[in-house]
Amino acid sequence: MIRVLELLAKLWLLWALVAAVGTAKLVSWLLERQRLKKAGIAEVDRMDGLTFERSLVSFFRRLGYRVEHTGRQGDYGADLVVAKGGRRTVVQAKCWKKKVGVRAVQESDDALLCASAPAGWRWSRFHN
Repeated sequence: MIRVLELLAKLWLLWALVAAVGTAKLVSWLLERQRLKKAGIAEVDRMDGLTFERSLVSFFRRLGYRVEHTGRQGDYGADLVVAKGGRRTVVQAKCWKKKVGVRAVQESDDALLCASAPAGWRWSRFHN
């Protein structure tokens, strides 16, 4: 028992470092979440695709939706699946500096089938 306590005493610095890194990541995540809540069109215009998706997650949650962020791979065009009142909706988010083409529309139609959702929305930041 004494050896275990001695080992734990030697590892206190490691535990402190793990706690500090974890706290820093949590604070960073909370600050990012607050920033996305307040993002206006000027901020949206500067966002990359992943940040745009995260801002939509924040937006839909504020509206009372349950949100599943599908990630980057194998989503068949579905970036988010939102649900409210028993209805699931697929959301495809495009943060492009050019017009969204036919392929993106076809991907979102495929996403509807894969997610078994009756409806889909396409969100784009492109504007003239």
